Amino acid sequence: MTALLHKFRQLFLSPGSKLELWLRTKYHKTMKTRLAFWLQDLTARISYRRWRDLQLKTPLQDLPIGKHPLVSFILPYKPSRLEQISDTINSIQNLPVKRWDIYVDTDEPDFPPGIKNSEEIKQIDLKKDDLQNVIAGEYVVFCQPGDIFYEGFLYHFYQHYNDDPDSSVFYYDCEYFAFESKRWIPIFKPQIPSPALLLSTNIFSRSIINVAEVNKIWPFLETGQDFEAREYEISLRLYEYSVKFKHISELLASQFSPVTSQSPGNTQAISKHLSRQGLQEVSVDKSFELPRFTWQTGDPSVAIIIPTRNNRYLLEPLINSIARTTQNSRVSINLVDNQTTDLYSLDYYSELEQKKKFNLIHYDQPFNYSEAINIGVAQSDSDLILLMNDDMLVRNNIWLTELIQWAIRPDIGVVGAKLFRANHTIQHAGIILGLSGFVGHLYLNAPEAYHGLMGSVDWYRNFMAVTGALQMMRREVFEEVGGYDTGFQLAFGDIDFCLRVHNAGYQNVYTPFSQLYHYEGHSRGYDTPVNDILKGYEDFHDFLIEGDPYFSPSLTTSRIPKCVNKKFSQQDRIEQIEARKRFYL
Repeated sequence: MTALLHKFRQLFLSPGSKLELWLRTKYHKTMKTRLAFWLQDLTARISYRRWRDLQLKTPLQDLPIGKHPLVSFILPYKPSRLEQISDTINSIQNLPVKRWDIYVDTDEPDFPPGIKNSEEIKQIDLKKDDLQNVIAGEYVVFCQPGDIFYEGFLYHFYQHYNDDPDSSVFYYDCEYFAFESKRWIPIFKPQIPSPALLLSTNIFSRSIINVAEVNKIWPFLETGQDFEAREYEISLRLYEYSVKFKHISELLASQFSPVTSQSPGNTQAISKHLSRQGLQEVSVDKSFELPRFTWQTGDPSVAIIIPTRNNRYLLEPLINSIARTTQNSRVSINLVDNQTTDLYSLDYYSELEQKKKFNLIHYDQPFNYSEAINIGVAQSDSDLILLMNDDMLVRNNIWLTELIQWAIRPDIGVVGAKLFRANHTIQHAGIILGLSGFVGHLYLNAPEAYHGLMGSVDWYRNFMAVTGALQMMRREVFEEVGGYDTGFQLAFGDIDFCLRVHNAGYQNVYTPFSQLYHYEGHSRGYDTPVNDILKGYEDFHDFLIEGDPYFSPSLTTSRIPKCVNKKFSQQDRIEQIEARKRFYL
């Protein structure tokens, strides 16, 4: 079927033809509609229900051969939630693998009332007891009343433990029940730790953790009696200590509730984590739904690079919005003009040149976006570089401050923002390698506060790439990787740049708190040169074959991901890529 489809496209819709471009433009406009998104979202939610049923009904195989270390579950005693405590204990007792024990954390002098006393359930007081002195397990799980552990919990742990016994933290996919909408909300997690994501939600909550590693940090914990905040701090400190994390891409538990940065104890744990990383004057901005963490930035200079041509009707509102929201006197703007002929735009350039901090750069060559960027950067001398399209508009006042505070960090490479279409739907919330057989924007056209199978658009995240419509980085990062590759004429040079920055050892970050509108397609339409696509397949090949480490193998490679019953293998990715390449070749 796929082969026939590509044959039809080759015959009637050759790449770059007027008909193909017209249909592609119509497709993009159709996919922006609310109805198109609603259908995709409905399909995703239905897919999760079916996938969940299949996961929980699939019988387990024989217990993996190898070591089966004892796992200790620690549960805080909350007298008001005895029913939930009982549910959690029952789920552990029903695990078919009997290599566990349970510890109820309480300062009650006697065994807690309402809990059945047995040899399997013991009482501890972590306010005064050291963890290593009171539990018997080699691995520990910190849980909450109401958590339900599914039958495969220990089975899959032992399977991964014996494959990778050097890992200290085994984290897995889970879910929670949203009582308002009366449906299960999954938490599909990235394959590798995402330190930015940890500032929004504890992706390592309920992990299976090596007790020896916890013992090393136990004396330094600062979160006191708040059990959930203590678990959050343990997760953050384990990341700081660079222990080895292993993701188990299976649904293994239901959390009573998600663990986000909202609660005061968790916010405090994150703030102290950022301070330990060397950031100064860490504070919390609570004007958003989730906390925004801020830190001292100093006073770096910023050069904004904007390629443009015959586009005053969008450029002027953008420049005005930058001026309105930017009080930093060390911000300059380099307009890289590509042979503008429109008198209305030329008059505007004359106006701008009368103002300080504007530099008009004439780029009199056939347009090459990568070359325009490199020229604009070369004619600046700022500490930070901000690349912007000319079809944008600033949406909130802290957009630039937010980008700056991330970009100045020595561990960060490229910083991207939350971008909206004119109808307030998502245009950019991060890029996933392998999406639709190549690369694409996660949650494209979703509502502005969307929470999908990969979580929320309002969470900080690490991505392999963020869109070149808006990218900030330190000058030294740009120069270290050699700037943009001019072999990409119009598209995908931004992704190539991010991947080279990633290979240089930096983390690329998406922040939801820097917000702008992006009127995609208004400047140069939706034309994508075939040579750019083919070069992308060649240059991104290894990344595409390996799969995006910040994406879940349990999900389809679509912009609104759905669940798949069969995880993508390398061979599956190769076949998908080759099928799409055949059209362009």
